[in-house]
Amino acid sequence: GRKITDNTDCYSPDFESFWKSWHDTTRIPATDKLPAYKLWRKLSTAEREKALSKINRYYFNLPKTTYCAKALTYLKNKKFNDQFLYDKP
Repeated sequence: GRKITDNTDCYSPDFESFWKSWHDTTRIPATDKLPAYKLWRKLSTAEREKALSKINRYYFNLPKTTYCAKALTYLKNKKFNDQFLYDKP
């Protein structure tokens, strides 16, 4: 396939949505966008939807928000599949 370069016009709209939501919610520095996008592309459509919809639940279930993973780690470890005690929408 086409080689991905770290260039803002190569990210898909669904990934940009996820990326913006992640950082709006977590308020952590936006790092490793390209590697996160490469992982995003390997996820199924259902996993992408789940990854996006579970951001709040993931974040608000952290024992301390200082333990918040980077978006890259969240995707790599599929943290959106975790069981969450508090079911914040």
